[in-house]
Amino acid sequence: MDAVQRMLNIALLEESEADVCGLAFALLGEGHKDYRYGYIARAEHHLGAGNVADVTIEVLRGDDKVLVVECKRSHQGFQRGQLQIKGYMINGGFPNGLLICGQTSRFFSYNPTDDNAVPTEDGQYSNPSKLTDVIAGIRAM
Repeated sequence: MDAVQRMLNIALLEESEADVCGLAFALLGEGHKDYRYGYIARAEHHLGAGNVADVTIEVLRGDDKVLVVECKRSHQGFQRGQLQIKGYMINGGFPNGLLICGQTSRFFSYNPTDDNAVPTEDGQYSNPSKLTDVIAGIRAM
């Protein structure tokens, strides 16, 4: 957990999207959503129609989609990021979404089998004070 905290500190200090993506990958590992637990994590995943998600998580053996992640340098990108993550969830068929910057993690859910469904926000966490809650949310997916 110390390494994840260090990555959070770097993301907060630098406000770089690359550092936020590094933080996201660390959180995914702590949340048991990496190759060690049977998942494939893809960076800059092309979803078609010009959509490129920062990170996607799928079951390694099968085609079950688990999570799409959109990383932003800071809160300033969250308005656009919210539109992006919802579009990725709908167009890519992902039931879970995570919009993240150094300061905040925002979770979304969506039922891709329901033609009338739309992605909804499930919760927002302050990363500096609620990092364990963010990891628990990822593990619960």
